[in-house]
Amino acid sequence: LTDFITYKKVYVPTVHYVDSEETAREYTPAKYAIDGSKSTFWGTRWSSGNDVLPHDIQIDLGVSKKITGFTYLPRQNNVNGRIANYEIYVSDNPNNWGTAVATGTWPNTTDLQTVTFAEKRGRYYRLVALSEVNGNKWSAAAEINVISTEVLNVKDNTKLRLSIFPMPFQDSLTINIDRNDFVNSKKINVNIFNMNGAEVFK
Repeated sequence: LTDFITYKKVYVPTVHYVDSEETAREYTPAKYAIDGSKSTFWGTRWSSGNDVLPHDIQIDLGVSKKITGFTYLPRQNNVNGRIANYEIYVSDNPNNWGTAVATGTWPNTTDLQTVTFAEKRGRYYRLVALSEVNGNKWSAAAEINVISTEVLNVKDNTKLRLSIFPMPFQDSLTINIDRNDFVNSKKINVNIFNMNGAEVFK
């Protein structure tokens, strides 16, 4: 049996660019600024020398969104690298950021910092660290994120071709999906229902 289903496409933020990251420690590359964990963090280079401020990290949301705010969770386990003066940018073009949507100074704290600003649409956001709370050259972030008026996980009406066998089935079911149909998808959700309409697998 060959059939079609609609899949849900999930856009996963990725690091588009970072000017400096410490790769000598497994928990400090830039990707850890968006991994959802406060225990890891992005930290700029220090073991082989210090890169000078300002420091710049840019995130690709995967899809353009209406953005109204930004959150910064400082490094939790040490004061080193906590950002003081900052600029935040939003754009659909990472080669043209325009003017900052927000600027300011964060305190020396482990508390989550939230910044709101006038709505701006963009696929990319950018945090520029201008200074550190103790005047050092480092920058660090446990987590950075944006506040959006739209949900980041969006539905995509693209269809997938499935080969399902055997039909009917009892103990096992094989589903083959042509990877070319979802090359841009990060995740696929499959729901299976019996002939009575009851969901038997999610």
